[in-house]
Amino acid sequence: MPGEDIRLPSAGFWRDEIAVQFSYGAAPDDLRRALEVIGEGGIKAGRMITHRIALSDIQKGFALVAGAGDSMKVVIVPDRLCRPGASGPV
Repeated sequence: MPGEDIRLPSAGFWRDEIAVQFSYGAAPDDLRRALEVIGEGGIKAGRMITHRIALSDIQKGFALVAGAGDSMKVVIVPDRLCRPGASGPV
């Protein structure tokens, strides 16, 4: 949302000691180039997925990411696309 101003309830943020932090994801040109490299086979993106978690187990996915243990990329999939017992390492 660069270039757009947003209104924030500053009194509530001050009173409740809420902090707002922004982070850089990727510029459109960066994303375009990354997708080109993946499309050309230069990066095997699928091999980076270490866990597939059913949506109903999403808290488990958050815990995996927060723990920063053996997970690289955790993908949340709709329950209807997840095989029974398939949540966990790929």
